[in-house]
Amino acid sequence: MLRPNGFIILLGVIVCIIYHYRNILFGNKIFFGTGAIILSAVLIYVLDKYLLATFGIISSYTKGEVIYASNYFSVPTEGLVLPAREGSPLLDILSFIYYNPIFFFKLFFLKLFVFIIYAKPYYSNFHNLAIVFTIYPLYFFCLWYVFKINKQSAKAFLITIFFLQAIMVAITTEDWDCRFIAPLLPILIAFGFTGFYNFVKGRFIEGPQFTSPPPAAP
Repeated sequence: MLRPNGFIILLGVIVCIIYHYRNILFGNKIFFGTGAIILSAVLIYVLDKYLLATFGIISSYTKGEVIYASNYFSVPTEGLVLPAREGSPLLDILSFIYYNPIFFFKLFFLKLFVFIIYAKPYYSNFHNLAIVFTIYPLYFFCLWYVFKINKQSAKAFLITIFFLQAIMVAITTEDWDCRFIAPLLPILIAFGFTGFYNFVKGRFIEGPQFTSPPPAAP
């Protein structure tokens, strides 16, 4: 579950459970606050010691890379200030941002954009068209699900995993083969088709609506 960033699915499940039982959990503010602090501390430790340590992030920053091992969309690196390494990937990133905020956020938003559009300039025309006609409609119907379907816990799960994965890629790197979107594809398909089903039902066909992804056949 840890690579590529599959742990985010677990975080999505946790957020979904917390949201579903929010009235019970928020009723005991001391218990909830203590649990949130402990969970946050554990996540920061795991992120710093295990997950970020595998990326070589600062090295990627100094190359201006948006897509790993590729010059596409690269940002010029003139004038970068490289602070002393702290021995902690998380502290190294925070220090780099402090000294190079404009450069960092250029990289950040370019990586975010490239991650979301999915299509790549080095893919074939057929490949990019396949992405446009499959992934983009899934995006649309996932958004339709978020804004139109009254299933708050499921929406919390979808938003959490997409947001965290996108932010993780924007901070680290977008791989040339788009492997970091892999944990999201089953979720996008399930929620996208659920949104599509209800979209069609609400306009062209009378019948019950699903408010969550339909269960698998026995």
